[in-house]
Amino acid sequence: GKGSARAIRKLQKAADLPITGELTTEVIALLKSGDAPAYFDPPKPDAKVESIPESIFNIFREAIAQKESSDRYNIRGGANKHYDGRYQMGEGAKLDADRAFKAYTTANHIALTKNSQEYRDMSMKEKLGVLGYAHNQGAVAAEEWLYTGVSGADSFGTKGDEYTSLVRDSFSEESPSDTPN
Repeated sequence: GKGSARAIRKLQKAADLPITGELTTEVIALLKSGDAPAYFDPPKPDAKVESIPESIFNIFREAIAQKESSDRYNIRGGANKHYDGRYQMGEGAKLDADRAFKAYTTANHIALTKNSQEYRDMSMKEKLGVLGYAHNQGAVAAEEWLYTGVSGADSFGTKGDEYTSLVRDSFSEESPSDTPN
């Protein structure tokens, strides 16, 4: 499944093999040899989670809302029209979309802070770019993307890194001197 493919891509990256997510003969040989590299970035459960300043969170929020629904609250989309509202998060989030969106983003921020040193080392604006990816693909996929550089896509083919670019562009308009990479 997707979790196995994710683990294989991480192993392929660590072993400097082509990143396919497939159980190739090279991956099998590496696993059988006992020489597979250890995962480079173990979780850090006690990592300090920075608060996201409201001023830049609002820029992030507006960028995601624009991407998801052209900033409309009454639009349905996603697979089988399952998602709706401003952030396309599903029926349960529609009653208080802004609060649900912030809670989802905060949960992704916490997970990435605890599970990725690369994320912890980023500026807050760079982190928000990654959180754009996580909005589309989830925190676990965002962590993998940070490590492997392989972007996942949703059921419509929208790649997660499109969200990252969108968020980064929204910050560059606001402050060209403090733009994430």
